[in-house]
Amino acid sequence: MATNDNKNKILNKILSPQECFLLKHKMPYILDLKKGNQGLLYMGVEHSRDPKNKQYLQIASLFKKFLRQYSKDSIMLAIEGFVPSAPSSKNDGIVNFGESGLLMHLAQKYQLDYFCPEPSQNEILKYVLNLNLFKKEDIALWIFLNTLWNILKVSPTLSEKEISSLNTLISYLDRQLDSRKSNPNKFYWARFKKRLNEITGGEVLPDNLENLEQKQIDIKIIERLQNPFIEGTVLNNIGSKINYARDRLIAASFIKKITRGENIFSIYGVNHVVAQEPALRLVFMQKKGHIDNINMPYNMEV
Repeated sequence: MATNDNKNKILNKILSPQECFLLKHKMPYILDLKKGNQGLLYMGVEHSRDPKNKQYLQIASLFKKFLRQYSKDSIMLAIEGFVPSAPSSKNDGIVNFGESGLLMHLAQKYQLDYFCPEPSQNEILKYVLNLNLFKKEDIALWIFLNTLWNILKVSPTLSEKEISSLNTLISYLDRQLDSRKSNPNKFYWARFKKRLNEITGGEVLPDNLENLEQKQIDIKIIERLQNPFIEGTVLNNIGSKINYARDRLIAASFIKKITRGENIFSIYGVNHVVAQEPALRLVFMQKKGHIDNINMPYNMEV
């Protein structure tokens, strides 16, 4: 198992989104690692809140098998994103929280321990800043664009509440980047607007943040600029490194539990499993492999 001496060597094997983008992989992507009497079942999926999605049958089959292999008091469920409230039923958990809701249902039903391996935004930002690869203003711009993109995916126009949340985000970034401007929103908005003009050669943002409520933003431009899987601009590279930092810190949390003898069952977005696989294989000292066939009874219940 991993020790403090080789931890960084192991974590350095994690792939960036830009590296993962070049790989072909199956869906779902199932990483089933064992060493001695210890195991990790890490399933990568396309997120779904549809209880009828067939991947939930696959999860049920794998989970039942995992329960047979290990004692309940040695099993930990690792939950992506955040720990949701306990659902009233399996379907309720899936509809409201997707795979994370299902894991909370399983933790409650089988009285299993669970944890959230996610790092804080501060931890991710600290890692990227310590690399000294990018300008602070460019890092702030990518985080802003990524947040804006996630809002625009839901609705092409912004509400007053969403604009207020973007204002709060800029103030947060100002504190984290130690800029301490008297009017951070005005300062960063001018920087964002100018930098995007330099990168794209056109006007991407309006003159001030409040005008976002009236202006129709070109969603495709925002999507392309924040996309961490492609190599296009410095913003894409920043996004890739930020996502790499998240995967690195998630894997570090997994490794900490593994070195304590825990058996981990987890479901994450597929790209995270693919990215972390080389590092986790080193921990278990197993070569690359993949589960192709799953015995999946149609009426399997968990």
